[in-house]
Amino acid sequence: MKERLDVVVAAVRASDNELPINQNVNWDPFEILGVNDVASQDDIRKAYRQQSLILHPDKETGDADAFVKLTKAYAALTDEESKKNWEQYGNPDGPSATSFGIALPSWIIEKENSVVVLGIYALIFMVALPVSVGIWWYRSVKFGSDKVLINTSELYYYFIHKTPNMALKRVIMILAASLEFAKSHNPEIIERPTDNQEVPRLIRDSTNLGEKNKERPLCFSYSIKSRAILHAHLSRMKLPEKTLEVDRCMIVGKCPHLLQEFVSCVAQLITLALSGRLQNMPSLVTLENAMKLGPLIVQALWEYQSPLLQLPHFSEDTLRYLERKKIKVRSIDQLARMKDSDRRDALKNFTDDQYADIRLAIQSMPHLQVECKLEVLDDEEPSVITAGAIVTATVKLERLTMKSFSGDKDVKDTKTEVSDITDADSDDNNNANKENDGTMPAAAESEPILKNVDKSKGSKDVGTASSNNVQKTSRSVDVDDDDEWDRKFQERVIKKQKVFESRPKKSHPVHCPYFPDEKQEFWWVYIVDRKRFSLVTAPLLVTNLVEKEEIELKFTAPNVGVYSYTVVVRSDSYVDSVVQRPIRIEVKPAKEYVEVVYDIPEDETEMDAEDHSAMEDSDLLTDTDDD
Repeated sequence: MKERLDVVVAAVRASDNELPINQNVNWDPFEILGVNDVASQDDIRKAYRQQSLILHPDKETGDADAFVKLTKAYAALTDEESKKNWEQYGNPDGPSATSFGIALPSWIIEKENSVVVLGIYALIFMVALPVSVGIWWYRSVKFGSDKVLINTSELYYYFIHKTPNMALKRVIMILAASLEFAKSHNPEIIERPTDNQEVPRLIRDSTNLGEKNKERPLCFSYSIKSRAILHAHLSRMKLPEKTLEVDRCMIVGKCPHLLQEFVSCVAQLITLALSGRLQNMPSLVTLENAMKLGPLIVQALWEYQSPLLQLPHFSEDTLRYLERKKIKVRSIDQLARMKDSDRRDALKNFTDDQYADIRLAIQSMPHLQVECKLEVLDDEEPSVITAGAIVTATVKLERLTMKSFSGDKDVKDTKTEVSDITDADSDDNNNANKENDGTMPAAAESEPILKNVDKSKGSKDVGTASSNNVQKTSRSVDVDDDDEWDRKFQERVIKKQKVFESRPKKSHPVHCPYFPDEKQEFWWVYIVDRKRFSLVTAPLLVTNLVEKEEIELKFTAPNVGVYSYTVVVRSDSYVDSVVQRPIRIEVKPAKEYVEVVYDIPEDETEMDAEDHSAMEDSDLLTDTDDD
């Protein structure tokens, strides 16, 4: 550190400020001319003439340097530009150039050390730099999106194409074969001698592990070990703390990112199959099984187990107790909607501290409100969907907590809520019918009341008033349409800007005591056709749902007809946290393209022909123009 300070001090001392006038910043033209600073222009000219007769180089008493100073001083006080430069920069010639130098150790430029210095430069720039860049490139080129190995993605593509319809345990088997768990691809993996005793014991304790599968790499030792650890994790088995428990934390911690890549691979293969570029299209069951596996791993549960086991202090004994007492509670949502007194009575086998933990966990869990709107953007009639049009589904998500309806409030179950979304025209018709069914007639309110009007002028006045009202109404409608169009245009601009912004991966922490890392709530959002068992839009992972969020899903409208789709919002962290909203889409025939034919009068055709013949007879045309 002391050597660096010495170099800086030496550099400052060695800096050379080159000024054109005797290297002196405090340059005074009044002093050079021998006048005071309040002298008039006549006094300045008189002093200049007197001294120029003495200092001019042609005179015997002349001094060239002094005469140059005198000339610059006179110009600084009489010439406007020179005077401005002097007042601003202290120099009649304008800003002076400043040069800086740096003091380097003398041994660098010594002749006998030139070979050493050259060797150091060659070692740094020709060996160390290329090697470091090559190492970085070799490590980074192996990974795709979200830090997943490209070889792992290729493995997913192969098995998804091979078995389009996968059960949940098949997804676990392929997930465990990810190359992130192999020592040859991940140096973090630790292979211990104790694995030869502990892993076979773990395999014997697991059921339906499929360790006799001969598919490669499903039969490799690293794949079987990872699969056994995942089965033990889902069964909440205790593992040796210093060996397999360390491996469990590493494997389980990587599963959310790997499952996101797995879902992305399934969605891409479905898209290729729909476009006719792939024969075996993956089923919707495969996609949703991969999504279901995410919260199962986060909460350490099998799919056949009760979601109540996500709560603290709950066990299989607690579930048997509730069943024995004939308390019909199958989900956390039902438990949250009970009155606090009834819930405490049902869970009276817990202590007050344990019940407080359960209540706190319930109140922190999410409860989603989902709305969806279908429209065709940049169209004259956005609410009218025609065959082949690009439909934009705007999904609005609002995250509440179960605390909002916990206790005495009676709220409809999220799974039984149905919000049919119809066209805007049908909504307007329903609203109009409701208004007409009211006690006050709608037509009577709109009629103007005229008082003290002559009979002779009545019809004219009424006609004038009605025409004025029509004009005012038309103007107001036009203004409202323009404002609405401007508002929608601004919303589209803002949405397009948000597309290029990276989504933050921070929402709410998840209650997951069996997961090794801190987990944030993510949500899968997609649209499916349950009748045809097909995927309509690619799944989108929402990673920043704090309170409210609005996303867009796009798809191509099918053929003419009426279709029933379902908007699905599925948590990647909580088991049985799924919201489904049915939507109805009516596809109308596309508008026929009408070719516009312009009728050209015969007179204009004859005039064009005459003009053309006149141009041919013109002498102003050259040979090139004739060609």
